[in-house]
Amino acid sequence: MARNISEPARKAKPHPAYPARPADGSTIETLTPEIVIQYADSVAGVDPATLSVVVNGIDRTALFAATGTEARFQPTGLEAPPVFQEGANSIVVTLADGAGNLGLL
Repeated sequence: MARNISEPARKAKPHPAYPARPADGSTIETLTPEIVIQYADSVAGVDPATLSVVVNGIDRTALFAATGTEARFQPTGLEAPPVFQEGANSIVVTLADGAGNLGLL
């Protein structure tokens, strides 16, 4: 396959990796599960100040206790509106690495 030499080679940008708990697609029996987001980037490190956590369309970032390696939150069921509802729920996490590359979970 020929390569157009005028096109600059693209380098993959490192971005933080973060597994989540509860696991994607899992079924749980409570509306108050502990949410744990772990993150790491072996190239540039992560910038925890850029963490954003949106649960069911509502920014819940301020509820999380974040460190350099993880963020945690345990809903009480008293949050208004409730963090989780019966049925499907979504958690969208964004976080940048030390070089400013934004990652999305």
